This record gives sequence, structure tokens and C-alpha cells, in this order.
Amino acid sequence: MKPQVIVVTGVAGFIGSTVAQRFLAQGTKVIGIDNFSENYSSLFKRKNLRDITSSHFYFYKEDIRNNNAITTIFKKHHPQTVIHLAGLPGVRASLQNPKLYYDVNVLGTKSVFKAAERTGTQSLIFSSSSSVYGNQKTIPFSEEMSLSPLSPYAKTKKQAEVLLRNYHQKTKLPVLILRLFSVYGPRGRPDMAPYLFTQAALKQKKIVQFGEGTSARDYTYVDDITTAILKASTKYFTCDTINIGNSQPISLLELIRTVEKFTHHKILVTQKPLRPEEPYITFANIKKAVTLLKWKPATPFKIGMSKFVNWFVKNRN
Repeated sequence: MKPQVIVVTGVAGFIGSTVAQRFLAQGTKVIGIDNFSENYSSLFKRKNLRDITSSHFYFYKEDIRNNNAITTIFKKHHPQTVIHLAGLPGVRASLQNPKLYYDVNVLGTKSVFKAAERTGTQSLIFSSSSSVYGNQKTIPFSEEMSLSPLSPYAKTKKQAEVLLRNYHQKTKLPVLILRLFSVYGPRGRPDMAPYLFTQAALKQKKIVQFGEGTSARDYTYVDDITTAILKASTKYFTCDTINIGNSQPISLLELIRTVEKFTHHKILVTQKPLRPEEPYITFANIKKAVTLLKWKPATPFKIGMSKFVNWFVKNRN
């Protein structure tokens, strides 16, 4: 029997490379696509790919906005499922170039969907973001809430969700939108708080703390995220949206204390006001994930951070 074939876009990234390895470990053929965008050092992304050694892995350096090239790749390999993780991340960076974020995150998603639809792909799983919720009066955040994105990045994720739902209505290609909450862990992005504060502690450099430290994020360990994606790839769905989060928000002060504990260094901070483009708290209601995917997070925050700090010391320090 032929192995299952999947496409992973953004395969050189933090989540993408981890997802690819998990699929490969179970015998799946993985077609990886990435253009090594410089939203952070491409050296890190190339190192992520060097860690993937399976003969069932095929890599293409390509921009998801190039629909002809993406369609050609799909026609060659005939994937059953597309895991669409490619995109420009980061709330703060999106303020500098909102048009580029729209081009990549919205038009790039359109390109990937069109390639999948033209080549008989059976399903598409899209990684959205908890940032689409913005500031909500009610917590935890449930999938039925009205969305209030605060940044260009968050707006492009919402626009991509709308686009996918509209295209599903036209084509009936099954679409599953996974709203991921503050993913962290080995290979983590350098612009994320766990990485920034760990780096600051170990190098004894001052770092900015926005607000008094009471803002909170629903940090979710990367292995739990990849487990959710693997489970999603085995389920039948038409068009749905599911939160994937740890459902236990961690305050900024708790993050700092945790990093200090595992690095054995005090973090030197300069306090500035909260940023208006960032939500005060993210908090996932995961009832749908538990019910529909039979998934729940397995990694407590302190265990995940211990693993992350150990990885950082070996690979980034």
C-alpha cells in the first residue's frame, strides 16, 4: 500500500519542521515547501531542515504566492492533505509592512488553496492564530466569538479564514482552521517571548517588559500542537474552526520567574507601557478540540519551558 502523501508549507519553520518529522516518523511521505523568508534568520530554518533525514521527505524552495509553481508540485506528488503553515508571523513586525503580510498570508493562502483544488487534494488544514480574537470581554475564547483583530498580522489571519470558508462553499474542498495559541518549544521563533527572555537571561542583557507583567498568554508546547495536527489529518471534516491551546494562561511575570529558575540567571528588564496592537490575554476554550479531535494538551508549562531552555543552551547560546 502506498504511503499517505501530505504537503507541509512553511516546512523549514519552527512548527513546520516539527510537524514534518512527526509525519515522517509514522511512514507518511512529506512534500515540504518553504522560501526561507528572512522574517528571522534563514540559517535557523536551514538547520531545521538539516535535522530531517528521511528518504520520504521531498523539499522545494518556493514562494507560496507562485501559484503555477505550487500547482506543479502538487500535480507531481498528488497529496491527500495540505498542512498550510507558511506565512509571515508576528504582531509587531506586521506594523512595519502590512501590505507584505497581506500578500503572503492572504494571497499566498489563496494560491495554496487553488493548487489543492485543481489537483484533487482531499483536505486542507490551515494554521490560524489566537490573535484573531483581539481583546475579548469573555474568557476563555470560544470559536463562535466575534473576532476583533488588533494588528495587521491578526487581520490577515482573519481574512485568510474568511477566504478559505468562501472557497470551501464554492468548491466543497474540506477546510479545517486551527487557531493556534502562542506556540513555544525547541526551534522556537526568536521573536517570541520565551526565546527573547531566555536569551536575555543567559546573555545578561536588558529586555523590555511591556506593562506590569500581568498580561498573559496561553502558551502551548510545540509537541502538543503537532499532535493536534496529526489527529486533524485523520478526521473527516467539511469546514470547521478549532482552538488549539493549553487553556492555562501564563502571566508575563510567571514567564520571567520560570525562565530565571531554569537559566539560573536574573532577567534585567526595562518597563514600558502595554502595546495597543497586542491582546491583554489569550485563553483557549478547547472543548471542540477535545470533542472533535480527541485532543488535549499534555505538556505543563514548566516542563515545556525546561525542555526549551535545555534546547536553547545547546543550540542557540
